[in-house]
Amino acid sequence: MKRHPRTKSPLSVVVVSVLLLPTAAIAAAPPAASADTLPERPTFYKDVLPILQAHCQDCHREAGNSNSGMVAPMALVEYDEVRPWARAIARETVAREMPPWFAAPEFHGQFEEERGLSETEIETLTRWARTGAMAGDASEAPPPHVFPSTAGWTLGEPDLVIPMPEPYWVADEIEDVQPRFDVVLTEDQLPEDRWIQWIEFRPGNPKLVHHGGARVQSQDAEGKPVVDPIAGGKIIGTAPGDGPDIWPVGYGKLVRKGSRIIFGLHYHKEPGPGTGGWDQSMIAIKWHDQPVQHVVRSAGVSSRGWEIPPYHTDWQVGAARTFEEDSYILNMMPHMHTRGKSARYEVVYPDDRRETILWVPRYNYNWQLTYSLKEPKFVPAGSRLEVTMVFDNSTGNPFLIEGPERPVGFGGMTTDEMNIGWTEYANAKPIESVELHDFGTAGTGVEDIDDESP
Repeated sequence: MKRHPRTKSPLSVVVVSVLLLPTAAIAAAPPAASADTLPERPTFYKDVLPILQAHCQDCHREAGNSNSGMVAPMALVEYDEVRPWARAIARETVAREMPPWFAAPEFHGQFEEERGLSETEIETLTRWARTGAMAGDASEAPPPHVFPSTAGWTLGEPDLVIPMPEPYWVADEIEDVQPRFDVVLTEDQLPEDRWIQWIEFRPGNPKLVHHGGARVQSQDAEGKPVVDPIAGGKIIGTAPGDGPDIWPVGYGKLVRKGSRIIFGLHYHKEPGPGTGGWDQSMIAIKWHDQPVQHVVRSAGVSSRGWEIPPYHTDWQVGAARTFEEDSYILNMMPHMHTRGKSARYEVVYPDDRRETILWVPRYNYNWQLTYSLKEPKFVPAGSRLEVTMVFDNSTGNPFLIEGPERPVGFGGMTTDEMNIGWTEYANAKPIESVELHDFGTAGTGVEDIDDESP
């Protein structure tokens, strides 16, 4: 699921990537001046630094938390670091290229961690750049921003870190390889069944890791995979610009003691002498400390058998799934490759009423964001989730990494395409038991991280 070689957008050399802090952390930042009181010559310490602390520094710092551990291109902590980028910061924020957020304006306020700067904040940054980017008085600076984790994890210190079983060598001649690695959790790592509250993937070598993810497979006492109606399946997947998965109190994914964790890695680079390297990626987990009654499940709403014609600018592809029980939709992450243009999620209710719950009119391959609803969306049994994606296979598409001369269908390479409407949902009726009964064996338990169909 994710991108080709470290392809960057035309803006990537000067972008200011932004990862918002939790709401409480943002609220703690000093409030920006109103438009009426904004100084004619803002200074770094008094006016600009509070904005950077609230919206930028989690990524833009040494060992920042950008793209699940992939460090942002420059630090924006000290004045001497920020000053050379003043005009670029102003340009990108005025154009609203940064901070990255691509849901249509009518959905404002519906999603957690919604990214964006106020008009006053944008004007502050613009005036600062235009009037000489002055430092000002350092005594007027707010206290330094305190980051959630000393080890660089986005949401704080995890309870468990699970690395790949051993380092993996990506040879010089490799262009694209997608291996899998199994780890069986020990008694020390997980002495009892636990629910995940949040989980984060971190690439060991960001220059080689195209993307990664993991699944969990329950096992019996003999180490054989079993069918488990409560636990199992995808627990984490990444994409450029995406971050950790976190679920509210009462919602989570169950991992049973003795489970097998199946890493799925996609390495991609330009082959050639000296391009190889080692990787040992990892995942970090924080366990719930309160009861969970709603099992979070991942669904990839997708379809096959379609083909985008050469030079076509608006090729639509649809897919759908039906909810067999009353459910809550928690979040959505549209996934396409470099031809992706827009994505729409619609719920068709049993009475044929139709509701759009997400529209991304300007899909950005380098920022594949997860849109998490502030209030889980109830959908009654029999409702259908329809996901429509539009592709641009033309010379006007700035993200293309090859020419538009050939037809393109669904495939695992980034020069192919995908239409996966990733969706996480949960049972609306609280579960009564999480006991594992004898449901029989489940084969190898190895599934494609990218290719999860409805």
